[in-house]
Amino acid sequence: MNDDEDEVPDLAARYAELVPMPDTKILSALSAQVVGMQKESLAKVFESMQPVLAASSAVNSMLEQQRQMMNNIAPLLKASESIRAITSYVPAIEALAPMNALLERQRAWMDIAVPSIPAFALPDVRSIFGESTFALMESITAQHSHFYDNVFPAIQAAASQFDAWWPSWAERLQDLVAGIDARRFWLPTNWPKEIEPWLPRLHAIAADEGIPLTFVPSWSIVKELCAADGPEARWAILVEHRDEILEQCAEQVEGIYTDDSEVLRRAVEMAREVISTARKGEWTTAAVTAVVIVNALVEKIEWPTQERSARKRFAVKGEIALRDATQRVTGAATILLYAEWSPKSGKPAPATVARHVVGHNVLDANFEDANPLIAVMHMASILATVEHEGLLERSAEAA
Repeated sequence: MNDDEDEVPDLAARYAELVPMPDTKILSALSAQVVGMQKESLAKVFESMQPVLAASSAVNSMLEQQRQMMNNIAPLLKASESIRAITSYVPAIEALAPMNALLERQRAWMDIAVPSIPAFALPDVRSIFGESTFALMESITAQHSHFYDNVFPAIQAAASQFDAWWPSWAERLQDLVAGIDARRFWLPTNWPKEIEPWLPRLHAIAADEGIPLTFVPSWSIVKELCAADGPEARWAILVEHRDEILEQCAEQVEGIYTDDSEVLRRAVEMAREVISTARKGEWTTAAVTAVVIVNALVEKIEWPTQERSARKRFAVKGEIALRDATQRVTGAATILLYAEWSPKSGKPAPATVARHVVGHNVLDANFEDANPLIAVMHMASILATVEHEGLLERSAEAA
């Protein structure tokens, strides 16, 4: 190799001195900036095109409506031409002149308007909404078609059957309602439907002898009591049927609806204990508890707790209204339950079950013969009356 060759300059190094390479970081930043500007510009262009696209869609819709309108007008045009052709033969009839003029104007307008509507094609729905959206729309359309083709006819058929079925059932329902005696909803369950002739007798026995006759005992026993000759005979009947009447009291207690009343729920719980105690033969304990329960309920429903007030409240003047009969007879039996007595009076305790004797000096209370059973009957009768007549609700509303 000669000296000239050794002195040949390094062209690549020389080029690098003269044209330095740019910094790659700067190039990346510039590239990102350019891309961002392009995206922003495209976004603005797309945004500016939205009104145009919307307007185009509106125009297409309007044109389609116009084309349909023209198709609908076509038969009218033919009819107009026919009428025009017919009326042209009778130009001398002045009455048809306005019609001829109108038809001529319509024809002239159609000659101008119809050719001016260009043919057009609606855009493909798939290209607008995309395949997935279009598939969803087809599915919804299919479901609607299934409903109207299958479900809707079934509904119409059922409606037709109901229209045919209802008149006969409506007549039966009317007959059923007509056969319901509303008095059964007013009367105690142990009374017959035709109770009116018995009411004076029932009220008198309840008020004069303190024997409960609403809801307990059964009607067959009530009739025996009404037919008996005097209080002693009636007491003998009660003693004779004591176990039977006790079970009737238990049935009434168990039939009381207590879900809507905490007072009734607690009273029924205690009444069950009374029934259980009486079944064991512990009648005195059962009677004392029964009187306490009755007094608590009487105070809750704000009935009188003194003999004079009770007698005045539950007295009968004339006929007893059937709607008030339950409360009248139940309340009448409480008159002697609240017989006035005090240990300091020096008077003997009442012969019947009396709340004041139980409350002030239970040792003097008379729990002989039918008295313990009568106390339990009071409990069942008052409980059933309170629930049947809604007396706790009325008392709460009054407060």
